[in-house]
Amino acid sequence: GDRDYDSVRAFYEREHANAEVHRFIHDMERAYRAADLILCRAGATTLFEIMAMGKAAILVPYPYAANDHQTLNAKTLVDAGAAVMVADSGLNGETLGRLVRELKENPDRRRRMEERAASLAQPRAAEKIADLCYRLVGNE
Repeated sequence: GDRDYDSVRAFYEREHANAEVHRFIHDMERAYRAADLILCRAGATTLFEIMAMGKAAILVPYPYAANDHQTLNAKTLVDAGAAVMVADSGLNGETLGRLVRELKENPDRRRRMEERAASLAQPRAAEKIADLCYRLVGNE
């Protein structure tokens, strides 16, 4: 976002990071396709996008979400082997750097995570829900 854009961009330039920095991304499909690894919160929509795109992820659940639902969301992917999770309170540069290095240096693990994420996707979910609704009201 705007608040951290300049400092993150300067850091990436100093470190010669092979990464893009944006204030906001409108074309999320393109961004997901280009990414080797996703670092994100664990809201339901974001996780569905990760599964649909078959991407490995480092998840940092938002600790103030109602009933800690983001942690529950994240555990679904973690338990399936599609992601790793770091508590917000445990997130620092050292921890994040270690996780990113581990996943960058182990493409086989990343590929397995991607396959597991894709296996969780439900690409026809809306159609299935609509069919169920029609059956429930007797309009098979």
